[in-house]
Amino acid sequence: MKKKELIEKIKELYPYYKNLQKMSIAELQEIYDKDCSNFLLKNHYNSCYMDSLFIALFHDKNKYIFNLFFKSQLKDFNDIKLNKLASEIRDELLNIYTRIFTDKNKESMVCKNLRKLFHKFSKLYNINNDLKWRTDQLEPMDVINILSNIFIFKKNTKINVKRYATNKKTKTINYKSIKLLSDKNTLKDFSSIISINNLLSSDKVEIKKLFPKTIEDTIFDKDNLWKPHSTSSKKDDTYLRKIEKITYLSSKFLFIHVNRSLKTGEGIYEKIKTPIIPSLKIKLKENDFNLYLKSIIIHHGEFGGGHYTTLFNCKGVWYEYDDLRSKIKLVGTFEDLCKYKDGYNLENCTNILYY
Repeated sequence: MKKKELIEKIKELYPYYKNLQKMSIAELQEIYDKDCSNFLLKNHYNSCYMDSLFIALFHDKNKYIFNLFFKSQLKDFNDIKLNKLASEIRDELLNIYTRIFTDKNKESMVCKNLRKLFHKFSKLYNINNDLKWRTDQLEPMDVINILSNIFIFKKNTKINVKRYATNKKTKTINYKSIKLLSDKNTLKDFSSIISINNLLSSDKVEIKKLFPKTIEDTIFDKDNLWKPHSTSSKKDDTYLRKIEKITYLSSKFLFIHVNRSLKTGEGIYEKIKTPIIPSLKIKLKENDFNLYLKSIIIHHGEFGGGHYTTLFNCKGVWYEYDDLRSKIKLVGTFEDLCKYKDGYNLENCTNILYY
């Protein structure tokens, strides 16, 4: 099939894809030939948090994602045992990546060995001995956090943060008339967090209003003024209001974690079910390409328990991966995904992946 014909066919599947002309014929062919059902991880003693994450990350066989996890350097711990465990963890992760795309040995494709390695590493490195990697159900973000302790992930996400201070409480702010305290560009890895404050401040949260640009506006009372400089004691350096303009300038991969855990008492939490409305694509100012919505991890249940599944896009159609099922479930269009059980998926998504 010629390149022009491939591009036309892929645009039929993914009408929001751009810059396909820049891809090679081999890359286009891989998108077009993708098998939407030829991978599977089985559940093994509450392993859904891990299984759902790996499908969300690896189902698309994206080169950047592959390089991020398998070409990044490992940290040097100055400890032979830790270095050996880190190397074994990457090897086992690569084994999972490779085998979930084949038809062979599906019955034995579980994350048992990786969880044992995580358990040994956490105990030796003393990350958090409360995390029982061998048996407990944890969160996908726990896996990302432990991998961040092992890999030297490239800082691919550039963010600009402008911080303002004022005592004005007016709804409309003229930024020229308020004090700009700092204007910084920072680099970080791929993880971003939608805070609980975002979920509590409205009846729904739209991704397009947070990425690439969002404004965090915090108002304090007269007895709890904001002191931007901890060493300052001057009255002029205290404010009733803090405003942060956060702009994502560039990134190749966004792993968005939705913090739905609200602390309501001592050791008491509840799950907040504010709907998250995803965009099919995100355009960042300094990117010459779009980031596309690839997968969404769903948490079924309440705080402290439940089950994780993954929704993923394949050839323009959405599917659900559930490690308790033997087959991939067809969901339908993106609109079908959003409308499912009056927005159930949107109220329970915990991680959203763009690349």
